[in-house]
Amino acid sequence: MKKLFLLAVTLAALAACKKDDTGPGKQDSNPGTPVIEVTSSNPVELGYEAGTFSVDLSVQGGLELDGLGATIRQEGEWLSYTGAESGSSAGTAVMSFKYLANDTQEAREATVTVTYPDADPVTVSVSQDGKPEGGEDPVGERYVAYMKKHYAGTASWAKPEVMKFGKTITVEMLVKHDADFVSKTGERTQWDGDWIGSMFGIEARFLIRHGDNTDNYQEWEVVYVDAENNPINIKSSIDLPADVWTHIAVVFDGIAKTVTLYQDGKVAASDAMNENTKDIDLTETYTNPWQTDVVQQFYLGRSYDNTRDFCGMMSEVRVWNRALSGDEINADGHFYSVSPDSNGLVAYWKLDDGDGYVIRDYTSNGNNLTGYVLDDSKWDNYQGESHWSPDMQWSMVQFPE
Repeated sequence: MKKLFLLAVTLAALAACKKDDTGPGKQDSNPGTPVIEVTSSNPVELGYEAGTFSVDLSVQGGLELDGLGATIRQEGEWLSYTGAESGSSAGTAVMSFKYLANDTQEAREATVTVTYPDADPVTVSVSQDGKPEGGEDPVGERYVAYMKKHYAGTASWAKPEVMKFGKTITVEMLVKHDADFVSKTGERTQWDGDWIGSMFGIEARFLIRHGDNTDNYQEWEVVYVDAENNPINIKSSIDLPADVWTHIAVVFDGIAKTVTLYQDGKVAASDAMNENTKDIDLTETYTNPWQTDVVQQFYLGRSYDNTRDFCGMMSEVRVWNRALSGDEINADGHFYSVSPDSNGLVAYWKLDDGDGYVIRDYTSNGNNLTGYVLDDSKWDNYQGESHWSPDMQWSMVQFPE
């Protein structure tokens, strides 16, 4: 069954439009009665490529335009309102919308309903064609990154401003841990999966990881901090499986003041956000007094020191500046691919590059990462970055398995 996403759009900007002037000696047939009419084409038919369109309105009968509003009812979130302005004549207005490219063969539909108190609502039907060749199939073969003894990071963000989030952020990724979470000897050693496995973020600031619970290395969690950098841990109630592709999502909703963890679309944890939560800034760097030769910063597959890599494969890492809903996370095909120009998507590392060590950011922000490999021939590699060199290991996989 298709899920519908309801987006409320306030058209306060229409207050700038003028009321209808019927002219000297003219009267409305029903003075004071609000009347809304759509004067442009209805239904609206769109091609599969991204673009914009407008809806022309006639507003008459004593209408207070600041009370005018609309709703958009749609599957997913591909259509959005961008603004309104006065029309070319008195008593008219123009609402503007933008829409994303449809990368699937299936056409999609949305409904825009213009509303006003005591007035009959006016509905505009919108349809968008599917892409003729079907676009990129999210289900199929692709490259992914193998992260054991590897990590990805950057010394300089192309657009650092988009990586500062306040208290609202969504992070998603596909991960597949190696078959073993514990060493064959039963004793913890380096780089065998029997230790903390870092997936995303900054040590002691904002970090998604597993393995901190020595009684259950498969338990994963998000660690964030308050204003004094005291850690708060939210642990998943669902273990990270071995040797299985798994979608995980962490949603911080600064408005609702909640933190929610998802695993394969199911709520794995939910808790109230600490009232003193520190703003999330993925560009932050710092050093510890006892570890001055190690810079703590954002990584995929690493944190704190060189022993906390993620022993497995990784793909589809996404960062959003808004709180995704459960319906959005569970939308058809969402685990495997989204549009790079999706609303609120500020970083998208598909990790499908397949060659070299540059990890492309598929959004227009261009915050590419660099992959690194560890020379673990000496034990002293547990600290510092001197034994890392640019590289990444790529594997071809099938989605879904």
